[in-house]
Amino acid sequence: MRLRVTPKPEAFRRLRSTVDALELSNADKAGPLLREMDLVHVRQVKTAFSGEGATVPSGPWPRLSPRYAAWKRRQVGRKKILRLTDKLFRKATQPGNPDHVRMFTPPFRLSFGFRDEAGFYHQEGGVHLPKRSVVDKDAIDLWELREALRTFYMKRMRQVARGLGSLRA
Repeated sequence: MRLRVTPKPEAFRRLRSTVDALELSNADKAGPLLREMDLVHVRQVKTAFSGEGATVPSGPWPRLSPRYAAWKRRQVGRKKILRLTDKLFRKATQPGNPDHVRMFTPPFRLSFGFRDEAGFYHQEGGVHLPKRSVVDKDAIDLWELREALRTFYMKRMRQVARGLGSLRA
């Protein structure tokens, strides 16, 4: 079998342009992709709060001490664990909050969280404070984040394909 290839520079330029368009730039990663992934992260954090840590690997969260639970009930009624003032909840779940963290670091690290000193102690635990994480990820959470990345990239491929129409030399 013989194969004869006729070089067509314009076709190769268009093919190269298509391949380049499929690559995610740092701007893509720091902008639209980061926002999409943060939506998944925020949903996961809200689930952790509503289930009092039942969905995080270190959960469910330990119960409040009887003394603190009684004090909290007198202050705010029957609010859930980590919801005394809701400052931490807002920081962890509202992307518009200045203390909500979503960050891209090249080449491809996405970070999510919050800036809150008390929240840090809850996240890490301490001598007299049990760990109550809202951001730790289990296998299902990681799968959801990977699925969000796959979905984002599939949309990108469809956009590139629409822009191409058809490859002609």
